[in-house]
Amino acid sequence: MNNVVVPPDPEDYSRENAHFPGVLKDVDGEPDEYAYASNSILSLGQNFDPSNITKTKLPAITFLPYYRENTSTSAQLDAYFVRNRRELELTIGISGHAEARALGGSGRTDYSFDNTTKFTRDSVTVMVHASAIYGRRTFDPNKAPALNDDAAALLQESQQAFAKRYGSRYIGQELYGAMLAVAITVDGLDFSTKTDFMSQSFGKGSWGSLGGEAKAKFTAMLRIASKQARVSVTARSVGGTGIAGLGQVLSGDIASSENPLDAVLNRCRDTLQTFTKDNAAPIRYKAASMQDFNWNPDAFPGWPDAKEEAIQKLADDFHSCEKDLDVVQQYESGVGIYPRLMPNQIEWAIPGADTAAEARAIIERYRTALLERHAECLSGNEDSQCSLPDGRYAEWNSEKQFLHEDFAHRARPPVVQLEVIAWKDNEPLAYLDGVQSSAVLKSAPSARLNAVRAFAPEADHYSVNFSYGGAHLVSYTWVTRWSDGTVQEKPGRGTLGWYTVPFDGSNVDSSDFERKTLAWLGSHHGNWTVHQSLKFVDRASRTFDVQFLEAAFTANGSGITDGTVEFLATNAQVSWRF
Repeated sequence: MNNVVVPPDPEDYSRENAHFPGVLKDVDGEPDEYAYASNSILSLGQNFDPSNITKTKLPAITFLPYYRENTSTSAQLDAYFVRNRRELELTIGISGHAEARALGGSGRTDYSFDNTTKFTRDSVTVMVHASAIYGRRTFDPNKAPALNDDAAALLQESQQAFAKRYGSRYIGQELYGAMLAVAITVDGLDFSTKTDFMSQSFGKGSWGSLGGEAKAKFTAMLRIASKQARVSVTARSVGGTGIAGLGQVLSGDIASSENPLDAVLNRCRDTLQTFTKDNAAPIRYKAASMQDFNWNPDAFPGWPDAKEEAIQKLADDFHSCEKDLDVVQQYESGVGIYPRLMPNQIEWAIPGADTAAEARAIIERYRTALLERHAECLSGNEDSQCSLPDGRYAEWNSEKQFLHEDFAHRARPPVVQLEVIAWKDNEPLAYLDGVQSSAVLKSAPSARLNAVRAFAPEADHYSVNFSYGGAHLVSYTWVTRWSDGTVQEKPGRGTLGWYTVPFDGSNVDSSDFERKTLAWLGSHHGNWTVHQSLKFVDRASRTFDVQFLEAAFTANGSGITDGTVEFLATNAQVSWRF
């Protein structure tokens, strides 16, 4: 402890202020390939109605199965940016057709990712998807499949009656293999940082696998977020020997690697290699039309894309209602994060509801209307309605958010930020966004004013604020961890919520946090590694250790002679190399 210097207190100078593993479309608009879905009825030789692949039809086809093993394993591994649940389904190979049609059947449908993965305005989710195909089960080539006697007789009697009883498509092939999917969510992003990342991912208006620039940007975001308690990881698999604990292992890989996305990809690749043909499972299904058995598709109307889209919207709102009921349940029982963080906030969370019971009634009324409209849409009647029913209570706020989206945003973790302000005649001229601030802070201090002028040409000076905090906090502590095991802690003295100290400025003296920190590090002797963080505690007793400084350096007592010092923030970072 005698070898390290007590860190400076910044608050002494503070001032208050597409190939996708999803459903593929063939020429007639119906899927010719379906992904795994836990509640679908798809299997080899199964005939079905594409409008509802969760509903069993009477068997129509007789056949002998035949398994053909691949001579070589076909494997795929990639990372995808997903903006919503629908894109998540496509990426990880959940059949949206099955999920969207299972509402109310047995309670909740199987959304193991949907319950944990957030799609909020200040978060980004990347899916890593790995799959391997070991073989396929199809019809015996020595015995052609055929309609059974009942199906053949009805086909001769009525083409339309045949389709209603047996469906219009069948599964002709099952692909056996293993699938591994990992959801990585980075939270607490400012708007400009997220927008910049999205522009790299969707520069041509499409969505899909991450390109090189997008991977680099996500890696940079992930590296900082992992040091600031802003990363969540969830994994799921089909086939294989199980992945219990993989999410926790991947979280460790992310936290300990300088290239965290590559670390995840490598871990998934290694995990996939533990899967073999002996523990393979059906992960994809190849479909074909019943016209292969002389059924006439013109005799029965297809399933239009507009109706498919409407069904998906009904499903999306239904699942949002389910999540909103979970929020209400927390307030009714008094158990959960939200009532501890935001007591009584359920009151007036929905207009017209000043109690949890009234909020539940509004949500359940809309949920019931969704189920009724869903059943009507699936009935196939020509005059059936598929639009969203009245009572959509999420329309009232500007973000059109459901309760779970709004509450998740308000319960987001605390962050640290670097904000660059351009000044003219001692008046604020422009507040630079996260991307602009990051560009300025990549410059040396002597060049920062010119960098600021690229965004605010009339600026005569600039300032940089180091801001930290969040909502619902009860305390925070400055923590310094040294390579010799020394840990220094000092309670924060600023106001809870948001607090700001001067970081750098073209007209501010050496008391700025940046220069003061560099001088403090340089006052040491020898080789050191140090990490500084802010440890926040909120009303729900959640603890967030948010790192903002990482340094590995050599000093001689009067300055740093070699090494690297990095200031880390949610929206930007500053690197010094000596």
